[in-house]
Amino acid sequence: MTCLVRTGRTASGRWPATYVPCDESAVSELKRYASFIATSNHSDLLSDPSGSRRFICINITGRIRNDAVINYLQLYAQVAQELREGERFYFSPEEEAVLMENNQEFELQTPVGHLFQQYFRSVDKGESAKRCSLSIFWGAYKRKVVLNCRLRR
Repeated sequence: MTCLVRTGRTASGRWPATYVPCDESAVSELKRYASFIATSNHSDLLSDPSGSRRFICINITGRIRNDAVINYLQLYAQVAQELREGERFYFSPEEEAVLMENNQEFELQTPVGHLFQQYFRSVDKGESAKRCSLSIFWGAYKRKVVLNCRLRR
C-alpha cells in the first residue's frame, strides 16, 4: 500500500488548494499545507514529473494503526512554537530534489517508458553506461522482439 501526501507550493512559499465548489462555477483558492492525502494499492500513481507538485510517498509495509491517540493540542502547540521561532515551513531546493528522486518509483509509466523498461534497464552501481542513439535502441528493441517471437513458437 502507498500513502501519498500532495502539496503544491507557489512562488510565494505558500501552499494554495484550488477547488470549484459544487454550487458555484467560480474557482476559489484556499491556503493549505497539504491538499491531498491518500492510500493506494498501486505504486505507479504519480503523473506529474514536472515538479510543480510536491508529493511525499512512502511504502506501508505493515498494518496502519488507527488506534493511537494523537494529542492534537500538543501537536499544534509545537508547530506554532516552531513557526514563532522562525523554523522553515517549506522545502528547500535540495529537499525538493530528494523528494523528486524518492518519488521516481511511484511515477506512472507512459506506454513508451513501460515498453522501454521492458527491454532495457538502468546501470547498476559500478557498471558504466553506454551512450546510444535512438537507432541503436530501435535495432536492439527489434532484435529482442523478434527473438521473443521465435522463442514463443
